Amino acid sequence: MRVAICDDDRESCARLRSLIKKQEPDCEVACFDTGKRFLEAKGHFDILLLDIQMEEMSGIEVARILRINQE
Repeated sequence: MRVAICDDDRESCARLRSLIKKQEPDCEVACFDTGKRFLEAKGHFDILLLDIQMEEMSGIEVARILRINQE
């Protein structure tokens, strides 16, 4: 399983990554500090955790872009 965490707070991202790895040690977890970096990665993820309030682009904006690109 592949999980992406998109959060501009590095500490929150690290905590979430740790919790996921504790429950699912074989899970691949990628952290992104901006929505733009996540979108540029163009990877396939089974689960995406988005921070709603980020500086450059909100998590809601990222979700909208993903939805548009999947249509």
